[in-house]
Amino acid sequence: MCSNKYELYHHGIKGQKWGVRNGPPYPLEKTVLKKGTRLNSVSTYNDSTKYKNRKAWMYTYNPKDKWDSKVYKGPFSVYKAESTNKFIYEHRYELVKDLKMPTKRERFDEFRNVYINDKETTISDLSKMQELLKKMDIENKDVQNLNLNKLESDDDFKNAYTIFNHAMENVNQFKSTKEYAKIMSTKWDAMVDDNNQGVYNRVHDPIIVFRANTALKEIGTARYIDYNEIVKNYTEVEKKLNKLGERVAL
Repeated sequence: MCSNKYELYHHGIKGQKWGVRNGPPYPLEKTVLKKGTRLNSVSTYNDSTKYKNRKAWMYTYNPKDKWDSKVYKGPFSVYKAESTNKFIYEHRYELVKDLKMPTKRERFDEFRNVYINDKETTISDLSKMQELLKKMDIENKDVQNLNLNKLESDDDFKNAYTIFNHAMENVNQFKSTKEYAKIMSTKWDAMVDDNNQGVYNRVHDPIIVFRANTALKEIGTARYIDYNEIVKNYTEVEKKLNKLGERVAL
């Protein structure tokens, strides 16, 4: 994380390529997330009714996935604690209805439409994020040196989409990301978090739920995650990634 005007909350693995996944095929390329599906989230609040007032997006993970649970209750919890100086809580949810989800191609095509429909604004937003990626030396040189004024090939747009997904970490920061968010949440109920899937410490099933207040019900009360548990999870993730020649991303 940086103190720059344009914050980057957490980032992927340096050199990550579009479509390259370091692990098994991921199961959540679905068009419908079924009623009754369990999703967890990590937050700095323990009010078990607060999610009912959340019309904004909620970032969740698959609690059945042991690796994802370690990442979110390890490195991600460290990030949340350090950036807010607050205690960390785990919430358990269940879907109260089926959620429509876009495919990867649909997510990409909607970004492309945003770019085409308001090229000047989107280029301006992407340029600011690209400069931050260069400064932090995040992503490969094709992404860092991409000419945003001249996107021609599919690969050009895919590299631009990588930059855009970093900008999406703070969706209200840019006009183009706000427009994209509006479109996605109008057409669908949830989507895979492209910036994180397979990239943020190799997580498998990060899902963004657009309207948590109508899509979810909380199961039980929020659970406080104590310091020792966070450290244990962080250490296990760090050891695994180090063996693969990678470092933990916060």
